[in-house]
Amino acid sequence: MSQTKMEVGKATDEQIAAWKAEHKHVLLLEITTDTEVCYGYMRKYKRVHVEQAFVKSGNEGLLVAGKYLLDNLWLGGDSRLVSEDDEHVDYALAAQFRAGSYVKFFGGEVKNL
Repeated sequence: MSQTKMEVGKATDEQIAAWKAEHKHVLLLEITTDTEVCYGYMRKYKRVHVEQAFVKSGNEGLLVAGKYLLDNLWLGGDSRLVSEDDEHVDYALAAQFRAGSYVKFFGGEVKNL
């Protein structure tokens, strides 16, 4: 028998529409535990965010890059996903990991001619 998980931080359709009107793109961050689905919402990154996240991922790791993106792009949702509190560290680390791997690059290569 499948147990329904509690949804935490889910935004209303109206809130999502308002964010889209302001930011154009809204991204959903979904973290799943044994009993919950936790939602967070971010706006799309700009070049400066990608540059800083890239530098941070190389120097300090993916989690630091993810924290930078969450700190700068967060719109709302379950506050545990951006918490600095040790009590919610599992939620924050999961969100940082997912956010840090969010930036997409097109494929390509450089060739010596």
